[in-house]
Amino acid sequence: IKKIDWEIKQAEFAYCIGSELEGKGLTSFAVKKMLNFAFEDLGLKIIQIIAHKTNLGSVKVAKNNGFIWQRTLQNEFTPTDGAPLDMELYELYNEK
Repeated sequence: IKKIDWEIKQAEFAYCIGSELEGKGLTSFAVKKMLNFAFEDLGLKIIQIIAHKTNLGSVKVAKNNGFIWQRTLQNEFTPTDGAPLDMELYELYNEK
């Protein structure tokens, strides 16, 4: 959980997993557990996931947990050895 904005009760999830463990549902499971913590214990209302469109695993994690695509963020991320990349913003709202 990063970039917590306590005023609007919003945060971003960031995660990674080793290639040997990809495709086993572990990240989706961890995100589900962290959503419960973020909403119930921290009282957050909006959780974001920002992923590149080619990162199909990350997009799948977002969708598996009910996140909805919102928009493309232009030049959101600049890798250390490359040009700025557009990223996709997914959000999930705590309806309670």
